[in-house]
Amino acid sequence: MIRTIAPADRARLEQGLKRLKLRRIREMLDAVSELALQEEPSYLDFLGYLVDAEVEAREATQRDKRLKAARFPMLRTLDSFDFSFQTSVSAQTIRDLATLQFVEAHESLVLLGPPDPAT
Repeated sequence: MIRTIAPADRARLEQGLKRLKLRRIREMLDAVSELALQEEPSYLDFLGYLVDAEVEAREATQRDKRLKAARFPMLRTLDSFDFSFQTSVSAQTIRDLATLQFVEAHESLVLLGPPDPAT
């Protein structure tokens, strides 16, 4: 059942967002409201933007928790990899593999060689 929509009460809105644990939406409320005034998106687009931002924030939080729980000695990413040091494989090949298209195509991948360039 849909009831009549009352004008937004900022305190009540923030309390509801807090109760629903929608932290990211709460944090970006002012910026998104300003953006909505400028761009005048549809209600569905506006809601979609808020939901996408909340989902991205939650996924980032979960990823950070998993990385912390893994207790890696260092965090290394492809962005920080020095491809000039390892010239036997091209940067483009590694970046293509990082898209995981071979998984979607049901193809196998075999990497051969020592795990450490020093060995």
